[in-house]
Amino acid sequence: MNNLFKKISNKVELLINSYQKLSKENRCLLEERNNLLAEVKNLKNEINDLQKNLERIKISSSLENQNQDNILARKKINMFLREIDKCIKMLSN
Repeated sequence: MNNLFKKISNKVELLINSYQKLSKENRCLLEERNNLLAEVKNLKNEINDLQKNLERIKISSSLENQNQDNILARKKINMFLREIDKCIKMLSN
C-alpha cells in the first residue's frame, strides 16, 4: 500500500512538473504571439505610410513631367508662331 502511494505520489508530482513546464511554455508562446502581432501591426502601418508616400511621389513626379511637357509645348508653339509671322511678312512684301 505504501508502495502504491509512492507510485501515485511520483506520478502526481510528474504531472505537476509537466503542467508547470507546459504552463510556462504557453505563457512564453502567448507573449511571443502578442509581440509578433504588434510587429505585424507596426509593419502594416509602415506599409500604409510607404504606399501613401509612393502615391505622393508619383503624383508630384507626374506634375513635374507635365510642367516640363508644358514648357516644351510652349516653346514649340512660340517657334511655330515666329515661323508663321515670318511667312506672313514674306507674303506681305
